[in-house]
Amino acid sequence: MLNLTTRFLVFLHFILPPAVFAAPIQADYATVELISEYDAVVPGQSFDLAVRFDLEEHWHIYWKNPGASGLSTTIDWVLPESIEAGEVQMAGT
Repeated sequence: MLNLTTRFLVFLHFILPPAVFAAPIQADYATVELISEYDAVVPGQSFDLAVRFDLEEHWHIYWKNPGASGLSTTIDWVLPESIEAGEVQMAGT
């Protein structure tokens, strides 16, 4: 599971600064896609991004409350100084 997380963070590091909407990236057991609500980001305007994980059968990631057996999914944003990330919002919260 850490391998998938590491690959995703590397993906964000190289893809997010030049573009907000990125093509899906295939990792070992998942396809990860960064989705924007807008086609372009306007300075001073807030925007939301979604991360979609398409996992192969029998693979999973944990929600914000993983229980005693796992780690919650986190995002380590690497952003230009002019962009500030808010708190990650999990689906269903």
